[in-house]
Amino acid sequence: MREGRKAGQRIVRHIGVAESEAGVAKLLELGEIIKVEVRCERQPSLVSQETLVDLAVEVRREKAKTGPPVVIEKTREERRVVTGFHEACGAVYRQLGFDDLLPAKNRSAREALRHMVTARIANPRSKRDASRRLESELGVSIPVQKIYRMMDRLDKDAIDTMKDLAAGAARKLLPEPASVVFFDCTTLHFESVEADGLREFGFSKNGRHGRTQVLLALMGASDGLSISCEVFPGSVHEGKSLIPALETMRERERIERAIRVADRGMFGEANLKTMEERDLQYIVGARLKSLPKDLKERILDLDAYKTTGGSEDLRSAEFEHKGRRIVVGWS
Repeated sequence: MREGRKAGQRIVRHIGVAESEAGVAKLLELGEIIKVEVRCERQPSLVSQETLVDLAVEVRREKAKTGPPVVIEKTREERRVVTGFHEACGAVYRQLGFDDLLPAKNRSAREALRHMVTARIANPRSKRDASRRLESELGVSIPVQKIYRMMDRLDKDAIDTMKDLAAGAARKLLPEPASVVFFDCTTLHFESVEADGLREFGFSKNGRHGRTQVLLALMGASDGLSISCEVFPGSVHEGKSLIPALETMRERERIERAIRVADRGMFGEANLKTMEERDLQYIVGARLKSLPKDLKERILDLDAYKTTGGSEDLRSAEFEHKGRRIVVGWS
């Protein structure tokens, strides 16, 4: 190293002392390993550190036979063959019947849809990024404009067919009709300020205010398996999506007696009354601070609680408010 006009040296790491040629060889190999580790810390590589170490050590051992050493960082990739993920997902895609979402005459659009679905499963990024990754990693050339033209062919009938196929596949994975259904919503924003009836302005759950969005309602079984989903305009309040989504789910998935579970934001008073009128069972989080004072005092009285699971550290109690059961746990 150089400080001003003076040249000097600094010991970065001491790795040992050798007393024989064999010892020198071992220290040289150790030095190669340390050099690779330092390089990987400064600039991560697409190749694993273990692979780089093995190559560096092998080069050091073969140096006397092969002439000048090979600099791993200067090697250049000539060709790559990727197999496995794309083929497996493509096979499942066909088995589910998604290849028939578009007419057989639109073969190019069919292939574009299959490639895009697989790419988004592997790495859920933008369409432009998916197009780039398909080209660079799989050798599949699908320009972004072709993706947009393919999406224009996905009309309401195709989307309804897709939902039916997905719901049918989900039902086959459930051991029996779902007895508990979890319901929640999220927002998906666009890098756009142009509304179009579906892409609208609304409350953004990921903090991207000032951008258009859609509201995605998702229903899942108790084991985490997604059962169904619905998309609403971004201006719709999440609470107003519940009843329409439940009705659609009941028609498509034929789930009648399942207990609906959601947070309080979904189950407002109007939704609770609607579900009670339709004899739909539900579980929803209660806002204890908004309850009447006398009820809160009863809830805070630990004498009302019974042990749960044989442990004094876990207790539960039941109360009633407006004809509804309130189950409270204490830990």
